[in-house]
Amino acid sequence: MSKILAEIVERKSSELQQEITENVQELRTLPEGKLLIAKDREWEKWYVSVNGERRYIPKEERRLAEKLARRRFLEARIQDLQKEIEACKAYLAKQNYQSKTESYLSEENRYHTFIFPDHPGDEIKEWFKSEYVKSERDLEKLLFKSPSGNIVRSKSEMIIDEMLNRYGIPYHYEEILQFPNGKIYFPDFKVYSLKRKKFMYWEHLGLMDKEWYVNRVEDKLKNYMNYGIMPQDNLILTMETGDNPLGYEKA
Repeated sequence: MSKILAEIVERKSSELQQEITENVQELRTLPEGKLLIAKDREWEKWYVSVNGERRYIPKEERRLAEKLARRRFLEARIQDLQKEIEACKAYLAKQNYQSKTESYLSEENRYHTFIFPDHPGDEIKEWFKSEYVKSERDLEKLLFKSPSGNIVRSKSEMIIDEMLNRYGIPYHYEEILQFPNGKIYFPDFKVYSLKRKKFMYWEHLGLMDKEWYVNRVEDKLKNYMNYGIMPQDNLILTMETGDNPLGYEKA
């Protein structure tokens, strides 16, 4: 799974870099300067600023204003692309990092029972039982009832839900997750890790043999990573295809 994710992230990073290269090449063909637009009641005036000096652009030079506007857009786009590449690099660096605490998470570690309790505290118990904003998307597709009582969208989600419930792991199904940029998601599961003592998200990617679905996953993971939700850290990912479905041995 981590290898597949790394390949997706590396491919996305290459695509982003290619777009930056193309945008930089286009910038070289555009006139220098920054387009400024001033409004005076119903009148609009255009100016170009170069090295601190401002010059009025008459209406007959609208094409110049269009090119300068294009320059502003491309410069902003390049900044966005660079941030996305940084997010990709952050994920790849995290994947390659050898965690010093990972060994303590194993129940075979001699310190494990001193560090991690086998039951949630009162605060987490209250969170687990609390009401929360759930997804209202395609409610008619909630067809599979788990032994926990939750009704989920697929047999694979039912397997995950049943295992979380069986092992006493606190979780919410499809709880709202909103980012500062306005993006809203409903991760399949928000869980509280008793070992790591923190909240984590679990996304089951059920159609990884569909190109449109993989593209949508890439966009979601990009937003997750931009806001610190990273695979192999606080994001659990399981995957399946038509030929390789999820089973209890893989969950």
